[in-house]
Amino acid sequence: MNGGTNKTSTYPPIILASLPHWSHLEKLSLIAEGLVKKGYSVTFLGTPDFEDKIRVTGATYEEIDNTCGMFICPPERMQRWLEMPNSDEKEIEAYSYMFADANSDYHRTLQRTLRRLNDARTIFIHDASIFALGPVQRGGPGLRPHTDIAIGIIPIPGFSNYTYPYRDGRLPETGPNAPEIHWPEWQKWYKAHPVLNAVTKAIRQNFKDLGATIEPSVFPDIINDLPDLYCPLTVPQFELDRPDIRPGVEFIGVPEKPGFVDRTLPEWWEEMLQAKADGKKIIAVSTSSLDYIVDFLMMPALEGLKDREDLFIAAMFVSNDPEVVKDRIASNARYARTIPMDLLLPHVDVLVTSAGYGTIQHALRHGVPMVSTGLEQDKPQTGVIMEVRKVGIYHNVLQADKDQIRESVDKILNNPNYKETAEKFKEIYKNYSPAERLHEIIQQRTREFEEYTL
Repeated sequence: MNGGTNKTSTYPPIILASLPHWSHLEKLSLIAEGLVKKGYSVTFLGTPDFEDKIRVTGATYEEIDNTCGMFICPPERMQRWLEMPNSDEKEIEAYSYMFADANSDYHRTLQRTLRRLNDARTIFIHDASIFALGPVQRGGPGLRPHTDIAIGIIPIPGFSNYTYPYRDGRLPETGPNAPEIHWPEWQKWYKAHPVLNAVTKAIRQNFKDLGATIEPSVFPDIINDLPDLYCPLTVPQFELDRPDIRPGVEFIGVPEKPGFVDRTLPEWWEEMLQAKADGKKIIAVSTSSLDYIVDFLMMPALEGLKDREDLFIAAMFVSNDPEVVKDRIASNARYARTIPMDLLLPHVDVLVTSAGYGTIQHALRHGVPMVSTGLEQDKPQTGVIMEVRKVGIYHNVLQADKDQIRESVDKILNNPNYKETAEKFKEIYKNYSPAERLHEIIQQRTREFEEYTL
C-alpha cells in the first residue's frame, strides 16, 4: 500500500467486505465480531439495509458507494431478475451485476477507506465474490493493503486435473488416467460454457474500465486465484482431493452458529422434542436463501415424507412465506421461516437441503448426514463433495422428485455408515475456529511486514 503507517494499535487495521445479501453477510459478520473481540479495529463496508447488524459486531460501518439496498442493485433491475425464468440468461444477469457492474462501487469504497486509514499494515478480508482490489492487482492505479484475504463460502473453484469442471455434477475419476479424462472436459467447458464466457467478458471489461492493464483469469477461477490468500469456510476433509491446489489456500472451518438469525424457537419446539423422545426420527427440510420456488425442493420433500408416523418433519422455508402453502403441508410436518441451526441440528437425524454450502457446513459440524438437490450456484459441486465424502446423497436435478427424496432419506436412516461418517466430520470441525485461524494468519503476515520494513 502506498501511504504512511499510523501505528495507533499493536494490531493492523482490518477492512472487511461482503456481498450485501444476508446469506453472505451473516458469515462475514461473525468473522468481524470475532476479530473485534480479539482487539482488532475493523471497518466493515456495507449497505444501509444491514448497517445496524454490522454495528452490533463492534465494527465501524462504512457505506458502499451508490447503494440502493440488497446487492446494491436498483429495485427495477432486481424485480426484472426475479421475474426471469430459470435459465442461463438469468444466471448471467445476476453474476454480471454482482461481479462486474457493482464492482466499481466496491472498488471506489475500498480505495476511499484505504486512504482514510493510511496504514501500510492494513489487511483486507472479504467475501471471495468481491473483486474490489482486483483492478489494482491487475496493474491498475490505486492503493493496496498489505494482505488480501478472500473468505470462500463455496467449494474451491478453479481448474484441476483431478476433478471434472466446476458444477459439472459428476464424481471425479480416481484411476491413474484421471487427469487424461478430466483435461479435455475442462477445455470444452472453458470454450463453450455460456455463463462462464459472458461473466468473464463482463468482469474483464470492468477491470479494464478501472485501469487494469493485465487481463484477469476466467470466471469462476478468478475467485480463487486473485487474492493473496483464499480461506474457505470449511475443513480440508470437505474438499475433493486436488494435489494441484494452488499455494495460499488456508482452511479455517465454520463458525459455531449462524449469524443474523432470530433466536426465537417455534411454538412447536417442545412437540418436536417429545417426538424425538418417543422414538421418531427428526427430518429437517431447508431451502437456501436464494431458493424462491417452493416446488423445487420443499414441497416434493414434504409430499414424499408425508403420512409417515415414524417421522417428524421440521421445515424451514427461509426465503419463502410458509403461510402461502400451509394447506399443502402434511400432518407430520411443522414449519417456520427460519430456525437457529445450532439449536435444531443436534436433534436432527437427516437434513434434506438444496445444497447450500453454509447449511451443509453447519450440518457436518453437528454430525448430521444429508440428502441434497440443486443445479444453481455452487450446488452441484457441493453435492459431489458430499457424495465423495460419503456424508449424504446428492441428486443432480433442479426439481426434486418426491420418491427420490423418500428413498434417499430411508437409505440414510437404514445405513449407519452415513451417520458414523458425519460424526467423524463433527470431531474434525471442533478443531477449527474461523476467527482464531484468521488471527493467526494476520499475526504471521504482520510479523513478515515488520521484518521487511525494519
